[in-house]
Amino acid sequence: MRGLDFPRAALPAPSSPDGKPLAGVRIALDPGHLGGRWAKLEARWFQIGDSLPVMEGELTLQVARRLADRLRDLGAERADLVREATEPTTPLRPSDLADHARQTLLDQGVRNPPNLYDGPFDPQRGISILWNAEVLFTRADIRARARRVNDTLRPDLVVCLHFNAEAWGDPAAPKLVPGNHLHLLVNGCYEPDEIARDDVRFELLLRLLARTGPEELAAAGPVAAALASATGLPAYRYTGPNALHVGDSPFVWARNLLANRLYGCPVVYCEPYVMNSPEVFVRVQAGDYEGTRDFGGVPRKSIVREYADAVADGLAAYYRARGSR
Repeated sequence: MRGLDFPRAALPAPSSPDGKPLAGVRIALDPGHLGGRWAKLEARWFQIGDSLPVMEGELTLQVARRLADRLRDLGAERADLVREATEPTTPLRPSDLADHARQTLLDQGVRNPPNLYDGPFDPQRGISILWNAEVLFTRADIRARARRVNDTLRPDLVVCLHFNAEAWGDPAAPKLVPGNHLHLLVNGCYEPDEIARDDVRFELLLRLLARTGPEELAAAGPVAAALASATGLPAYRYTGPNALHVGDSPFVWARNLLANRLYGCPVVYCEPYVMNSPEVFVRVQAGDYEGTRDFGGVPRKSIVREYADAVADGLAAYYRARGSR
């Protein structure tokens, strides 16, 4: 991975022939989650009545495809998608991990764990073999993406693309929630139980040696500013111990996630929009389109284009500023 070959901060500022601020830069775009037949397993799927299903993995893939084109137009040497379809990156499936899940439960003192669970409110869900195998599967997919980033794509920066959501209750009768907000994440804020794990300490050490932190924070600020300007969304504020506000932007927080810990280069992790807010739900139902449409008296691009264009503008501002130094 380029981030471990040398400190990224030691690289010369990207050149900008013909006004191309991303000239010479390699960026990988990681569309969060999966979509398709996997969306329900990941609990990133809901549907109200006869509406179009809202699937985060489908939306992030649309955003990534448009953003890749925008970044190439801005001169990026590479703009690769870490996930190019709604299928997992890992060849493993939950059924492949059932034995491991069973052994993990036994090691935790769970005797005779049930094989299956009956929906999200089943009190046996958390100790079922199926649910634990599904959790292992989602982690395996992120680790497979990390191998693709670190061993094949070797980018200068990864942009993780997500949509946020609040709890929507019963999946059979989901509820829209008031409020809509925006935040970005960089790696940090390791909790004591995380530091206690050998693998997490090792992965943290790799990030410290790669010196990815300063560039993550420097890139996140302009991207956050561009997203805030385009969306008009307020900053989300964490209230628990698992995140820490960092830097000057009210939108940027440090949090230790598997993706922004395993990817061996700076990672900007975007979390705009609450998918199950009324405003976002209506815009998702409108799909992708050219130009603008009226939403509550405000002309708006499609949510896919607004998101992608704002991230592109933020990255252009960041690399343009690097080139001017």
